Amino acid sequence: MKKLILLISIIVFSCSTQKNNSENPIDFIYTPTSLDNFIIGSNENTMIVQKIHKAIIDKDFEKAYTYISDDIIMNNADGTSVEGLENFKSAINQAYSDVTFSNYEVFVNIPLIAKSNDTEWVVLWDKVDITDYNGNTKSENYQEAFRIKDGKVNFINQFAKPDIN
Repeated sequence: MKKLILLISIIVFSCSTQKNNSENPIDFIYTPTSLDNFIIGSNENTMIVQKIHKAIIDKDFEKAYTYISDDIIMNNADGTSVEGLENFKSAINQAYSDVTFSNYEVFVNIPLIAKSNDTEWVVLWDKVDITDYNGNTKSENYQEAFRIKDGKVNFINQFAKPDIN
């Protein structure tokens, strides 16, 4: 019986794999300005960002603004910046009041926490067709980062390019 238990133990241990937790350090060529250990954050933050987008697509700008902090800073895709909620509202109203959105797609939604300063982020890659008041439609791809504090977005960094497909 002892030999049988020993044989089974040897088989079980020989078939199990152990994860190698020792990872060789890498000396990166370029040192990032943020050396954080990012961890996956809360899906509630992803929902905040999705609710903002849904409200803007539905032209319910006031609802979208309820998720934006008073001290919002937005770096726009065109290189301009907007600071403060009232300026943000003005920019959104001006940019989106006379357009319609269709075919909205989300490719990536990743909620993150930067461990060095406990900031919460949502990284979003998305695409939308935008039709202007003349009926001209263009497709835009976006890469955006949203910083969230106390349940509201207080910083947005946006990159955009036309979809060429």
